Amino acid sequence: MKTRILRVAVLMATVLLPACGWGERPGGEGLAVEGAWARPMTVVEGGPSPSGVHSAVYLTLRNEGRGPDRLLGGETEVAEVLEVHESRMEDGIMRMRPVEGGIRIPAGSVAELRPGGLHLMLLNLRTSLVEGDTLVLSLQFEESGTREILVPVRPVGER
Repeated sequence: MKTRILRVAVLMATVLLPACGWGERPGGEGLAVEGAWARPMTVVEGGPSPSGVHSAVYLTLRNEGRGPDRLLGGETEVAEVLEVHESRMEDGIMRMRPVEGGIRIPAGSVAELRPGGLHLMLLNLRTSLVEGDTLVLSLQFEESGTREILVPVRPVGER
């Protein structure tokens, strides 16, 4: 627990210091990750159900650069797997599926990951996600490389 708190504190200091260059790509181009939040989810003592316990992360990606980028996936200590997913209505049923090849973010555009659409799926949680917690995600981008972000856990109706 102390290690997790220390890691979050160090990451917060790094993200908050403008001199660190977070969000910058070579040549002054930038990819901003904004408004991230995760759904709360409880892991039942004794282990997850056969299908696992999952949660979702939502955020906005703003490509202020001159070239396209692509969110490929990522990882986090709180889940076995982090995948880029899409919810889509098919034959009157909402279905979730992984997004092959990730999410393309053209230059000068915004990609919104929100409930009922694109999102990051946290599969097989290792720990409960409780409202008020903050988790760390390492996101992998095709051009921007790896970005660590802080993600607060919030109820669905609150952003």
